[in-house]
Amino acid sequence: MLIKCYLFTGIAKQENHTYYSLGDNRNSRFYYNFIDYLNDNESFRFTPFVYEVELDSEDVFYASYYYLKATKFKVIRLVDFREVVKYLNLSSRTRKEINSILSGKVNSEEIVQQYKRTFLKEYADLSEIERYKFLAILSQKDYELPSITFSRYENLYYVRLLEFYNRPYTTTLTKGRLSSLERYNREMLYGSRDFESFTDGAISDFIKFYDYTTLTLFQTRRLSQEKFEEYCEYMLEEKGRIHHADECVGAGYKILPKYKEHFYPYTIYSNPELALDLVPNDVTVRSYTSLLLLKAGYKIKGLDYSIDRDCVLVQEAKKIFMKNDYKYI
Repeated sequence: MLIKCYLFTGIAKQENHTYYSLGDNRNSRFYYNFIDYLNDNESFRFTPFVYEVELDSEDVFYASYYYLKATKFKVIRLVDFREVVKYLNLSSRTRKEINSILSGKVNSEEIVQQYKRTFLKEYADLSEIERYKFLAILSQKDYELPSITFSRYENLYYVRLLEFYNRPYTTTLTKGRLSSLERYNREMLYGSRDFESFTDGAISDFIKFYDYTTLTLFQTRRLSQEKFEEYCEYMLEEKGRIHHADECVGAGYKILPKYKEHFYPYTIYSNPELALDLVPNDVTVRSYTSLLLLKAGYKIKGLDYSIDRDCVLVQEAKKIFMKNDYKYI
């Protein structure tokens, strides 16, 4: 059975693509409705991107009153901010102001001035209403917004938002301020919807150029599948190991059998057949491996899952959602 839910996240996701709850996705919560996210005392201050996702009931391993957790999820569509506004707890005046921005009924000069003033504060210091109005300005389609120049480390979170909504910006940061420039590049990648864009060029040059943001490149699916496989081959030849294996699987890259040992135990989620022959004989019930297997619908003969609270919670959810029987190894 397929279940429609909503994911609130701070990293842009590729539509019509399947991700796994590993790496940066490991704590993903899939809410039944918009209002459930707000009722769960959540604030999307740092999770401003909302997606409709699809879960298979067989993959659900945790269920609460408001949300589910599952081993994998397919991104269906980006939810427009207009849809989210309907469920925000706003005064009638604030709701009217935000809807006026979204419908293009506010004077353009006023919008531009309000937009510029926003950047005088750090993003984390914006009030809830200021943040909602800022997102409304970014997501509207009636006003042309000026380019913003970033020169302060404290303001760099804005970069991912402007990148996500395709708003113009530049920076005066230079290589001499490496930590700030690294943060700037990471924020740009987190907000970018330009997926699988690296398809040409030598992988060695790519790694050298993006050395300090390699992790982010996997989280944001900047590499094509072909380039990802080239990356694996290069890293094994040059380094002897593949970095960030959990992020690679979490981002939904397909793992070739010849690399299976380097991505174990994470392939338990994405392709159990690649992982089962690597499971050690002495695995315990409280091990990370046994928990991944249980979440994926596998049990190890002889283990008593009732002694571990996490395993008990997984089994309770599986009893509700999983229609197939556990597979034993």
